[in-house]
Parts: sequence; C-alpha cells; structure tokens
Amino acid sequence: MIYTFGQYLGLHIATQLNDMKHKGFYLKLAKQYDSDDLLFILALTLDIVKRSKKPIKNKGALFTKLFFEYIDKNKIQPL
Repeated sequence: MIYTFGQYLGLHIATQLNDMKHKGFYLKLAKQYDSDDLLFILALTLDIVKRSKKPIKNKGALFTKLFFEYIDKNKIQPL
C-alpha cells in the first residue's frame, strides 16, 4: 500500500524507468529531495530516451547520472 506522496513518487519513477529492482533507491530520493526536482529529471531522462537514435538500455543509470549532475550544479541539499 502507498501511504505518502513520497512513496507514490518513488514508485512512479521506478515504474517509468522500468527499474523496479532499484525502487528502494527511488523511494529514498523521493523522501530526501523536492518532488519538482525529481520530476524534472524524470521528464528530462524520458525525453533523452525518446530522442536517442541508439536504444538506451539502462534508463535508471541515466536518471541517476542526470540527477547527481543536477544537484551538484544547482547546489541542492536534501530536505
């Protein structure tokens, strides 16, 4: 069962990235970081996957790379 928005967001990200194996990681991110930032990175990731000429096999790894670059560049701290 889903009790909080953070749980919903973490599972939504894992589902969109087809990466249920790492859903705990996405749940942790959803608890620690602002939902707007996470949804922005998710949209960016899915757009890159859609536009890519080569198939991207690991969408979760791309999301993680973009996420950490985003928080480093924007100096975002956990909540």
